[in-house]
Amino acid sequence: MNRIYGDRLHREEYVEKIVELIKLRSESKESTSFSIEAPWGQGKTWLIEKIEASLEGVDITKKYESEECYKENNEYFIVHYNAWERDYYDEPLLAIILAIINAINNKFSVKNTLDAAKKEFLSELRQQILHSLLAVASHVSKQLLHFDIIELGKRGINKYKEIKEKSKLKPNTSNQYFDLEKDIQQVVNALNKFSEYKYVIFIVDELDRCIPTFAIKTLERLHHIFDRVDRSITILTINRSQIIRSINHTYGEGSADKYLSKFIDFRIDLNEGNTDNDAVNSYLQEFATRFQDGSIDDKDKDLIYRYNSLLTAREFEQVMKRAVLIHDLVGMDTKYFSMDCLVAELLLQIKQAVDEIEGNNINTSTENGNVPKTPIGQIFKNDLNYYRQTRSNVFRIINCIIKNRDIQNAQTNNSNDLTQEMQDFYSKYRLYYNLVKHA
Repeated sequence: MNRIYGDRLHREEYVEKIVELIKLRSESKESTSFSIEAPWGQGKTWLIEKIEASLEGVDITKKYESEECYKENNEYFIVHYNAWERDYYDEPLLAIILAIINAINNKFSVKNTLDAAKKEFLSELRQQILHSLLAVASHVSKQLLHFDIIELGKRGINKYKEIKEKSKLKPNTSNQYFDLEKDIQQVVNALNKFSEYKYVIFIVDELDRCIPTFAIKTLERLHHIFDRVDRSITILTINRSQIIRSINHTYGEGSADKYLSKFIDFRIDLNEGNTDNDAVNSYLQEFATRFQDGSIDDKDKDLIYRYNSLLTAREFEQVMKRAVLIHDLVGMDTKYFSMDCLVAELLLQIKQAVDEIEGNNINTSTENGNVPKTPIGQIFKNDLNYYRQTRSNVFRIINCIIKNRDIQNAQTNNSNDLTQEMQDFYSKYRLYYNLVKHA
């Protein structure tokens, strides 16, 4: 596979292998479920969107608009279900059904390239399935929300706004134990009709952000449905540690892994990923335009590249974004400032990330602790010592900001002393540095 457009974390191999896995499983009549797992902020949603686009026939090596993902293909019926956006429902079965109905309306269209007989068949099949699913949605919504969600939509009301408000009503307690099996079986029957023509892929995103009870109910409803749907696969993108907390919250400590195994056949763990040096260099060059000469020497680049490999992609991206943000907030012209200033500002942001890893209070000391607790802490301490000995202006700026005092020039009166403009800039810079913290 060629490089994916916008792939800063080198996920192309994951996309290629997972797409291949799905295609292999689609040859089987058995249902399958698996999870794609990583902590928050490590690109699970981005990855699954590229997998979906690839299955839909979109060229993911090129930039595309979101609507281009909704192409008709002759192999897959894909439902992308964002659980977090729908956790205001008391019963996730209703949200799942509506996601399927929306996917049918958005993706399962009859193309002109099909012959007349196939068009007629698909049109009739679509209507049968929609009729069945709409009936279930109508029944479940009346039981739980006191109103018919389908009739609401037919009257042309802004249904999602209305749903959110209506669903705040207390559920009908007299029906809270109503039998869902018949409704679930109708959904299974409808999807099995679909699976004769297309392989069904149900993608569940953001489940780990839902309230625990909704997350657990969603897992159970999905299992009850898709375990009985031939030629289907369920893909969950999750932060396992958060899902485990949700399960333990509901069923008690120690039950989570065994419980999850009921719903997930196997898991795929994403590595943390690192921004490649070409992307880092692009960040640096853009930032460097604010300073004198607009170029960075190789030794300073190597320093930044090192922290790109030591920090996670998300941590490093925050370092770069905060450095640019705080610099721009000061609102002063810095085009005559030396590259020492750029290096100092980046090191200040790297220090915040390292302090968090070390467990230090932010803005502790330029010594970064007498005895660093982690390898990255020791590396950063060594780098600060290097700049103290070889690039005094870099260290002076860092010392000024960390110790919250005016810059003190060395008593040399040479051309390397920080100008009055630089001193004024960093006096103001301190205010924003102390305001904008690592998230």
